[in-house]
Amino acid sequence: MSSVGVLLDGVFQGNATINPARADVCAVERVPGCPFFGFSRVIDPGVANLAPGPHELPLRAVNAKGGRCFPPSRCGLR
Repeated sequence: MSSVGVLLDGVFQGNATINPARADVCAVERVPGCPFFGFSRVIDPGVANLAPGPHELPLRAVNAKGGRCFPPSRCGLR
């Protein structure tokens, strides 16, 4: 992945951090690329003005070759 955009209830919250260190996962799972893989994004519920209840959290992913996957489509990026 070259970028992962995070939306909350249709509002863009920012891009996720790509390939954060995850030594906790690597300690118990065998994952290619350990400890750097996946993505991470913190959303402060107070800042996002979230009410109790269900919410949608879609992602917009772009791979290194420019391939895109935006909701509501289902796709695999390689």
